[in-house]
Parts: sequence; C-alpha cells; structure tokens
Amino acid sequence: MIVTLQDYMSTPGCCCNGGRSFCAEHGLDWNSFRKNGIDIKLLERFDHARIKAVMKTTLLRYASMEGADK
Repeated sequence: MIVTLQDYMSTPGCCCNGGRSFCAEHGLDWNSFRKNGIDIKLLERFDHARIKAVMKTTLLRYASMEGADK
C-alpha cells in the first residue's frame, strides 16, 4: 500500500515544511516521496502521531476505493 503526497497533504496538520523536516530527520527521501509515494510498511516503524494520522488517511482512501469497485 502506497502513501501518496495527496494522502499526506490532506491529513490535518501536515504541510510540506513538516514533511521535508520529518524526511530529513529520519533518512527518507522527500523528493522520492513526492514523486512516487512511500510504502506504508516503511512508515509503520515510526512512532509518530502525525505519521500515524497520515497512514489512517491512506487506509481510508484505499477502503473508499475498494467500496467504489463493488
């Protein structure tokens, strides 16, 4: 499951500056995330409230996509 920049930006409290800082602090490539997204499994290793909120946004998006397919 891929977390996209749209998932990140649509999560309350998230902004580009915060994303850049988080990526820099944790050894993640912000530009790659912006272009390609990031696997949710990679983010699960972080005990960070905002990242957990982003993962929830992503899970809700995937759930709504599955519902639309039915």
